[in-house]
Amino acid sequence: MNRVRVSFPNLDGVRAIAAWMVVLAHIWASKIFNFQKLTSIDLAPLGPIAVSIFFTLSGFLITYLLLTEKQSFQKISLPAFYLRRILRIWPLYFLVLISGFLLSYESMNWKGFLLALFFMPNIAFVLNLVPYIIDPIWSIGVEEQFYIFHPIIVQKAKKNLLFIFIFLVLVMVSLKISTIFFNGNVVSFLKDLLYVTRFDNMFIGAIAACMLHSVNQQKLTFKWATNKKIGILSAIFFVFYILFIIIFKVPVLHQLLAIFVGIILIQISFDNNRAFFLQNNFMKFNGKISYGIYLLHRFPLVFSLYLAQKMGWQNTLSGIAFMLVFTIIFTVIIASLSYNYFENYFLKKKHLYSKISRE
Repeated sequence: MNRVRVSFPNLDGVRAIAAWMVVLAHIWASKIFNFQKLTSIDLAPLGPIAVSIFFTLSGFLITYLLLTEKQSFQKISLPAFYLRRILRIWPLYFLVLISGFLLSYESMNWKGFLLALFFMPNIAFVLNLVPYIIDPIWSIGVEEQFYIFHPIIVQKAKKNLLFIFIFLVLVMVSLKISTIFFNGNVVSFLKDLLYVTRFDNMFIGAIAACMLHSVNQQKLTFKWATNKKIGILSAIFFVFYILFIIIFKVPVLHQLLAIFVGIILIQISFDNNRAFFLQNNFMKFNGKISYGIYLLHRFPLVFSLYLAQKMGWQNTLSGIAFMLVFTIIFTVIIASLSYNYFENYFLKKKHLYSKISRE
């Protein structure tokens, strides 16, 4: 099979940064340590920020690959697309799901397990039915739900795909705003569900992919988005916006965050040299195992909390140092083992169903 090559080497670095932001946020949010009192800093918001980065990145990369396949081969193979998603996502997802519920067997909620089993962990998460040790699975459910229909949209749209995505972002934002004006348990549930189900972030990533794909086809409409000055300004605003959220403890505007991320993704994908630091071996390694870092880090984190309590290190700097070092080291070890001896077995089969080479 003749394959088309698409290479975005900087994206592994983005995955690495986002994954460790989630780990750091969850360490900071641990209940037996009062990090805010000890450090005067609250890094817990890094968690939702990082997840929005993941959503935007996912929408960007998958959409660009779909557009490339459609242009190169005149159609998208939907069965092959779904098989690739299964091989990448399902093995570790189900391993973590089953392990987490078994470890939480005494307080196990079968409704939550069944919801997560059928890729609705975001619903279970909102209903507080997911065990703490595996609650990051909620975002995997959001992505899998999104990719049920997203490739079909890309496949069927003859033109104006960009405007379809813009319209869908506006629909999602309108739905979220509408929940502000109503009360009741059902509305409260929908509000929380819409908050975690960030299809709008993924559509913003898809919009960025359409813009970059247009530029790479020598079309000038979105050439401005590749201007280096735009990229620098976006990166500066992105960093200062995160600092603003942390310092002033304001809610995250995930759509605004996704727009910044989308522009940055265009920049570092258009010219790989614009963020060369994302391509070093450290970043590549952490990006490669980022899925494992994201899904597995709660296991060493929970164990480190248990040990810290046993040693009487609650609310001490020694306890913080121990938990940080223990969680980071064992997260890397477990994620590496998972990637090399479990995930990689399935990943090696993806090329059988891919017309696009990313090597």
